[in-house]
Amino acid sequence: MKLNLLAFLLLYLLASCSNPSSNKELASEENWFKTDTILLWNCDAAAETKFRIYQPQDSFTIPEPIINGINDAWPEANLQYVSIQQDTLQVKVGNSNWLTGLSGSNGAEQYVSFAALNLLEVKGIHYVRFLFPEGSHAGPGVWSISDFSDWKIIIKP
Repeated sequence: MKLNLLAFLLLYLLASCSNPSSNKELASEENWFKTDTILLWNCDAAAETKFRIYQPQDSFTIPEPIINGINDAWPEANLQYVSIQQDTLQVKVGNSNWLTGLSGSNGAEQYVSFAALNLLEVKGIHYVRFLFPEGSHAGPGVWSISDFSDWKIIIKP
């Protein structure tokens, strides 16, 4: 009896390992973790141009890998995840003094544009709300993909 059960389990295991459809599904599925670091866009806010740096095979379901990428590129801002409410991602600029007082108007615009372009890639997110106190060079606000609709996409070789 045990031998029959063992033989059945072995055949079942071999059949499931050789099923091409299950292997194909596993190979095409990407999992994103909070510890990952990724960026999808770079931009020039003054010229209103953007260019894709990475095209993932699957969409992002969590914002943390993109926030990690933004913080790697702009560590002085210290962007922090706050919440997702319906289709709006809320983030806080941890070092708002840098953004509002030290980065200059062009630097603040470049940073917020760069961050918004990347964060709008999270699946189901249509708006990004930046939370920080109003300052000389920037103020809190909500960005959407329509804010970039007239930006030119640059194709990099």
